[in-house]
Amino acid sequence: MPPSPLLPWCNVVCTLNLAANQELLQGKMQVHVAAKNLLGREYIADLSRGILPGAPRQLQAGFSFHW
Repeated sequence: MPPSPLLPWCNVVCTLNLAANQELLQGKMQVHVAAKNLLGREYIADLSRGILPGAPRQLQAGFSFHW
């Protein structure tokens, strides 16, 4: 990755996030899945309060039901 124009000593990092929702049972049920940092990149997220690491790889899934 190219150096950041604001912080030339720091590399730019991109993360891959995906999310999907699907309605089922004529709209009465909704399922969802989400994935964050799919590539598992380690990076510095914040320097203003010290060196804070970025979010780890996360997977979430769930559903809601309305009657």
